[in-house]
Amino acid sequence: PIQTALARLNQNMLLNGTKAALLPFALADTDDLETLELTEHYLSTVGTAGHVLSSASTGSEAQEDASRQLPILSRRGDSLVSEGIVPHPTALKIDVDGAEHLVLDGLTNSLQRDECSLIYVENHRNLLKNQGIDWRDIEHKLEDCGFETSRMSLADRSDDSGTYILRGMKPTR
Repeated sequence: PIQTALARLNQNMLLNGTKAALLPFALADTDDLETLELTEHYLSTVGTAGHVLSSASTGSEAQEDASRQLPILSRRGDSLVSEGIVPHPTALKIDVDGAEHLVLDGLTNSLQRDECSLIYVENHRNLLKNQGIDWRDIEHKLEDCGFETSRMSLADRSDDSGTYILRGMKPTR
């Protein structure tokens, strides 16, 4: 939901002939005003992650520096669907750097629908652990919504970040 990122995404969509709508808010478990904390890594490196919703934070360096905090509107995915802003999802890809649980909690009704049959979640074990969240809870949430889950490693990760892709597929009827 950061303006510079939205501008880059718009430019990329134009270059690639993609038709999509970019919405200027963060998906979460509430419809509320939140604080997006930007880390030094994010501020100094173009195209990288390094931000976290304050509700998913455990005391990052950004909390101590107000210039690294941006007020943003968070929205529940289910609210966006019920208000007709977006259609019911059929497939999702979620990469939110430790806020996976917030996004999924805000999408529970949509995830339970039969037409939502495929989901990929970049699951950040270490970031979730830092918040006191068991990374397996992400898998259990998908399974509770009817998905069969499997883990896929990230070939480009040589570090010990504990990050992997979680794929959820609903069995065909």
